[in-house]
Amino acid sequence: MKRRVFFLTHLRPGVDPQEYEQFLRDVDYPRTKELLPVSSYQATRIEGRAVSEGDAPYAYIEILDIDDVEGYRTAFANPTPEIAELIQQVFSYVDDKSAIDLIGEVIE
Repeated sequence: MKRRVFFLTHLRPGVDPQEYEQFLRDVDYPRTKELLPVSSYQATRIEGRAVSEGDAPYAYIEILDIDDVEGYRTAFANPTPEIAELIQQVFSYVDDKSAIDLIGEVIE
């Protein structure tokens, strides 16, 4: 069974979106795949609602395919120094108070 994690996020006030997106490409994508049981990781900048009216409730959605859910959860519960550093880097850009994390089974 394939599992997927979603993060719905906003950037911290004053963070330049281009700087964050460069961090994703240069640091977060490769380090996440190196340090965690993640086979795929992509972020999307939300431009707005597709059909309905109103503002989009989040600025980004990040989608990760997880190879080992328990290993993934354990890595966050008891992070190695490398994982702790990556988490700290991410939250220097992302507002941790408004972020939402979700997990689900992929329907194939």
